[in-house]
Amino acid sequence: MRTNWKGFALGFLCGGLLCGALAANHLPRGAEPGRFAIAISDERAVIVDTATGQPWSYKFPDKAGHTEKDFFGPKLKADPGDRAPEPPGPNGDPSA
Repeated sequence: MRTNWKGFALGFLCGGLLCGALAANHLPRGAEPGRFAIAISDERAVIVDTATGQPWSYKFPDKAGHTEKDFFGPKLKADPGDRAPEPPGPNGDPSA
């Protein structure tokens, strides 16, 4: 039985390209990763605000440990001066 080296090399190359394509990061240029990181184990869940370092911890009911009282609450506070963007006018102009 003879080995088809050209077929082997082509398959190896295609497999490598496929692995590289699947592992590539698909964030658009200039995009930042998400602000919050989440980690879950069989005992607890932790949310970390990566911008401020603020952690929130939740222990599952049958495990020992501490649960933050605001774990399920909103993590970002709305600024009173922030307004929603104005919907576009009939011609697509936001100022109309």
